[in-house]
Amino acid sequence: GSNKKLINEFIENWIKLMTPITPHLAEEIWHRNKKGFISNEPYPEFNPKDISEIEEVGEYLLSEVTDDISEILKVTKIKPKKICIYTSPSWKHEIFKKAIGLSEDNKLNIGTIMKDVMTDPKMKSISKEVSQFVSKLPGEVMKLNENDKRRYKVDIKEDIYLKKYKDYLKEIFTCDIEIFSADYDKIYDPGNKIRFAIPLRPAIYIE
Repeated sequence: GSNKKLINEFIENWIKLMTPITPHLAEEIWHRNKKGFISNEPYPEFNPKDISEIEEVGEYLLSEVTDDISEILKVTKIKPKKICIYTSPSWKHEIFKKAIGLSEDNKLNIGTIMKDVMTDPKMKSISKEVSQFVSKLPGEVMKLNENDKRRYKVDIKEDIYLKKYKDYLKEIFTCDIEIFSADYDKIYDPGNKIRFAIPLRPAIYIE
């Protein structure tokens, strides 16, 4: 349907965008499903009408994940059999949004964030994890530009979005891909990586 068409368009455009950086890899992936040379294809043009906020943030998320995995593989020289991607729990998203709001009111510090979030009984029940996360937030938020802040305000189910591109990630990295949300129990996490997941920066485990 239309969703499959959108995914195919995204994959085609993504391969085209890869061409100046990794021309040989881009040509190899292109030839799996297409004829001709990708170097002869027109460069994708941006049309704001074609993209929703969620899609824009989702593409940013997918790009970050792809880049992070590529960097890990480059540094470790691992030939992956399976890659596990762990998205941030919803409570971290809530706190991140609150922190951005406080920064826009010039009230951002650890004390104000904790005072705000600890009114929620759900946050109180995980106060240790909340405190550890909040302690790093002022520095993280202060580094964000206005476009970054806008992205963090968008409600996106990261695990659901990434699962739409599971086949794409499999094709890029030629191995099994598993995607987990920290909101769920009984998650395969032998490297204890899920605790490092933050909004729009999933944690990654490679085996």
